[in-house]
Amino acid sequence: MSILVCVSGMPYAAATVRMGDLVARLRNSPVMLFTMIRSEGERPLAETMLHEVETSLSAPVVDKVVRLGSPATGILQESSIGEHDMIVVGAHVEAGFWDHFARSIPHRISRRADASVLIVHEKAAALQRVLICTGDGRRGGRSVIKAGARLAKAANAEVGLLYVTDPVPAMYAGLADMDETLPELLQSNTPLAKHLRWGSRYLVKKGVTGRLKLRQGVVADEILLEASEGHYDLVVIGARLEDSIINSLLIGSVTPHVVDRAPCSVLVVRTEL
Repeated sequence: MSILVCVSGMPYAAATVRMGDLVARLRNSPVMLFTMIRSEGERPLAETMLHEVETSLSAPVVDKVVRLGSPATGILQESSIGEHDMIVVGAHVEAGFWDHFARSIPHRISRRADASVLIVHEKAAALQRVLICTGDGRRGGRSVIKAGARLAKAANAEVGLLYVTDPVPAMYAGLADMDETLPELLQSNTPLAKHLRWGSRYLVKKGVTGRLKLRQGVVADEILLEASEGHYDLVVIGARLEDSIINSLLIGSVTPHVVDRAPCSVLVVRTEL
């Protein structure tokens, strides 16, 4: 399986190319370079651009593809027919190169792609701190922890394993400090406690340096706050993070909100990586 690196144009896609190359090397995966054009007249320039990008990569390039049409549609079509387990796309696309819906492209791709999607922040430079966001384990979630741990291990990065509780949940009523509730939670025999204990043990088993984090509030907002306050380089989240009715009513689906507003790169895990 290869990594599909989507190049919107240089130098705008420089961060996307660097991160795609880094992840490909860490995972020992080949790369397919991909770009979209609006007219056939742009093809020679696009082919030259992809050739120049190829020469800058350390990871092996198995193919370079230029297609005519809409960026999001083209990327999703390639995702459905190609053997890719990850798509790498920039968080922001330079206005005028793609189309006037540029800002919605990462959102649409992460929501509809068959593969996992890495949305690269324009300031991405390294992979030293990884925030893995997990639900309560009732609807899976282990694949997200496994994917984040594998990447963190390869990059020798530190991990924060984050779970966000509902705003003012009954089980924590009257407790002023959320840090004080974590040991109590882990000592319980609830499905959530079992899931978090498994996640912590998995990180240790894989030789990953990590810390379990617990926050209370609106899930998407707390993920964004932790990502910012913790100075993380990457947020790893499921394609549809387990969510509560309360949070859904307050803010809607968590993952799209994080994709649109994260201060760093985001990996949306859809397949086993």
